Amino acid sequence: VDMRFGKIVRFAVRRIDTGLDLYNLFNSNQATGFDQSFDYGVANAGEWLQPTSIVAPRFARFNVTVSF
Repeated sequence: VDMRFGKIVRFAVRRIDTGLDLYNLFNSNQATGFDQSFDYGVANAGEWLQPTSIVAPRFARFNVTVSF
């Protein structure tokens, strides 16, 4: 879940846009890539379908834009 909060503040002819972006809010760790190779020569192929990548961790971005 990604969320964005923002506010516009006006001062005469100036305008300030502020915002906060939150990415991966609930910090899910779902796998997005798997090891698809299977080695028949190995008795215990424990690496088959092991996750190789997961969803990026949560982070926040704060931004301010001033228009005049």
